[in-house]
Amino acid sequence: MRAGAPAPAQIRSTRSTAREKRAAVRFLIQRICFYAVAFWAAMTANFLLPRLTGQSPADGIIARDRTTYALHPEMIQRLYDQYGHGGVNLHELVTQYPHYLLNMITFNFGISTLHNTPVSGIIKQTLPYSIFLAGSAVFLSCTIGTFVGMYCAWHRTGKVDGVAPSFFIAIGAFPAQFVALLAVYFLAIGGGPFHLKIFPAQLAYEKEISPGWNWTFVSSVFRHAELPILILTVLGIGGWLLIMRNVMINNIDEDYITMGRAKGVRDWRLMTWYAGRNSILPTFTAFAGALGAVVAGAILVEFVFSYPGMGLTLQQAAIGGDFQLAQACLLVIAACVLAANFIMDSIYVLLDPRTRVA
Repeated sequence: MRAGAPAPAQIRSTRSTAREKRAAVRFLIQRICFYAVAFWAAMTANFLLPRLTGQSPADGIIARDRTTYALHPEMIQRLYDQYGHGGVNLHELVTQYPHYLLNMITFNFGISTLHNTPVSGIIKQTLPYSIFLAGSAVFLSCTIGTFVGMYCAWHRTGKVDGVAPSFFIAIGAFPAQFVALLAVYFLAIGGGPFHLKIFPAQLAYEKEISPGWNWTFVSSVFRHAELPILILTVLGIGGWLLIMRNVMINNIDEDYITMGRAKGVRDWRLMTWYAGRNSILPTFTAFAGALGAVVAGAILVEFVFSYPGMGLTLQQAAIGGDFQLAQACLLVIAACVLAANFIMDSIYVLLDPRTRVA
């Protein structure tokens, strides 16, 4: 072999690395295409569903001020000319659909008929609260559930394993709004035998505080979010616990764990760095799906706490017949869930070498 030439093993290693990189790029391109199609499907469903109800946005405007519009019938006609009469009209659907897609892609969500302000402005105000609420709950429930599941699997048939899975699964079976109402009654307004008023009962911050990047406002936001985040976190722990526990139980009997014990590796390191690390991939797979579930639960929790997030805004828009605002809220929620799934897919490619050579 010529001096200075790379060894065959080095050549094979370089080729293998190049193949893995190409496979990872192909995988990510496929996922981008998949999520682009999924987002288009979400936009299409978002376009069709309100129109298939047979109602018009003008109906909600007229219902909120029947007396004024009864005295001015010409105003009613102008509203229907602007928003349409509702009902399923194939010609209107075909005509409106391209304009709707262009408006959604350019973030031109229109004017809210409920608040008489641009929908994009309402989204900018409410979306950060929902991201903070749902993101914090998913992170905390995932972290706590993963570590508790890890401990339960490592200490099978122990006291913690006998109580924790059943307890958290039972709690998670209750509807989010029911748990939120109980929490408000017992922990916020002082109901029950203990008369506890530990947490604020509603809103995202104190009324007398002006929003801004200062400690007074930020601390008030954290204070008012404590109970909603606690509720969503407790409700979500059970799922993460079971995922981690079941996967790790299968990994505990692997040869590398036996070898680690034989070498005298400490139990804590074996549990976390060996068995735990090799059992964590299914948790990443389920992370984005759990975010969607928490967003659905947060909609109900936000209503109970009058928390000004996307959930409360969506509910008010649906009740008030504000199609523009409801469509924008649903589309933003769908986009956030799809984006979370794509991020998790990208991380999965980096963590699991098998996906790079598949």
